[in-house]
Amino acid sequence: MTKMWSRKQTGPVISPGPLAHDLKTSLSRRRLLGLGLASSVAGVTWAADGYPVRETSFVSYDPSFNDLFVDLPKPPGSPNVAGPLIDRIASGFRWAEGPVWYEDALLFVDPRLNAIFRIREQAWGHESGIYDYASHYPLDIPPPQTQVGYGPNGLGVDNQGRLIVAEHTLRQVARREANGTRTILASHWEGKRLNSPNDFVVRRSDGSIYFTDPGYGIDRTPGAAGVEIDRQLTFQGIYRIAPNGSLHMVADNANRPNGLALSVDETVLYVNDSAAPPDRLVRAYDVRPDGSLANHRVFVDMNNLPAGGPDGNKVDARGNLWVAGLQEDPAGPIRVGNVLVYNPAGRLLGKILLPERALNVGFGGADWKTLYITATTSVYRVKTTYGGIPHPTTRTQGPPAITATGIINASPRGAAISPGSIVEIYGSNLAIASCPSAPPWPTQLSCSPTRVSVGGSDAALLYISPTQINAQIPSGLAPGAVSLTIFQGSAQSNTISLTLAR
Repeated sequence: MTKMWSRKQTGPVISPGPLAHDLKTSLSRRRLLGLGLASSVAGVTWAADGYPVRETSFVSYDPSFNDLFVDLPKPPGSPNVAGPLIDRIASGFRWAEGPVWYEDALLFVDPRLNAIFRIREQAWGHESGIYDYASHYPLDIPPPQTQVGYGPNGLGVDNQGRLIVAEHTLRQVARREANGTRTILASHWEGKRLNSPNDFVVRRSDGSIYFTDPGYGIDRTPGAAGVEIDRQLTFQGIYRIAPNGSLHMVADNANRPNGLALSVDETVLYVNDSAAPPDRLVRAYDVRPDGSLANHRVFVDMNNLPAGGPDGNKVDARGNLWVAGLQEDPAGPIRVGNVLVYNPAGRLLGKILLPERALNVGFGGADWKTLYITATTSVYRVKTTYGGIPHPTTRTQGPPAITATGIINASPRGAAISPGSIVEIYGSNLAIASCPSAPPWPTQLSCSPTRVSVGGSDAALLYISPTQINAQIPSGLAPGAVSLTIFQGSAQSNTISLTLAR
């Protein structure tokens, strides 16, 4: 028997807290609307491709599906409906993807905005709209011919607690180090450039990294049917980066490999194939002790679904596979995305319907029982019973490193930096609050011991947060090479070198 619960999503798109200030960010509300990200018209919230936000709902095909969710109390004013509480916690994006729980916060990417965003845990039952930049990443992406997926696409965390990034258009896999640098883990196969690495899963038992390499991020000539530029491989593969850093191609029989996940015991690798029929599938492979794959088979056949294909996926602590995609009502006036849940035997237990395409899913939260869904323009969450599998990080605990990853001129944006320029500095753990009852970020500047030294002189601070500082370069500095360092009391960041123009 099929059972449906639903919950109406209402209210305007909330522009992000610290990102709403033109001086402090490249994503002011004015620019969000100018980019066509989201807007409110006559009380209905519309997403970028024209379909309205309507009810989210849960459809159960098996009694065990109902047991997967925690029914949190509804906030005041919510519709009196049965079923789990699902929150839309942020909106205003173009292609929200790659959710991963990292250092007590949700990180996710928007490849079309070339950025990694962070959301920290907050009270249930409302959309706060509070998120911030984890970084503009990377800063050295060349201008694409088109804007089809040109920034970071997938995120992962290795066994040492380091962030790994699928650099889509740079066509490589990179790791972010504690000192703010990045190490390239994979960029070529047998002398040829990879297509465009897409998503990851880390094998907890040995730290090896599996990733997919479809062609979505290969640059194209302008136009809707643009021709791929410089495609060097004739297949779209699945790879494994071994603990010693060597790269192995473990499968080449998927048409468009996308999201991937390991079973709880790490003996099965599930790979979503997002191709058109007849290859719209979730594939399964046995994982041998040496990390190679065998016994390829179809785990779920999705060729009968009316539109779209499987995108990202994750396995929960009970071994159920959660698959994100766009697979409902393709010809209707309202397109619907969904998250499908399959048990380890491949039985469909139920699905979460969303008002926009679901691109990926990830577990997180302090107890790892919150399911986060990145869905094109928005991020949703729902509380689950069993949750996901935490990263087996061996990262040493203690004060987090102060890491500066980039700096740009804020006014005029992107211009050369000169004495007196107002700049935006990006990174992690850049600022801390020391007042006993500090307000939320952006905190009062007097509440933080943070200071920025440029060429031996302190810069005037205009805005601070853990991931962004706006400061004015001292006007008395001479043009030429200088170093920038961030201090928090006796602790200091890595050094950024920059050249001041005249």
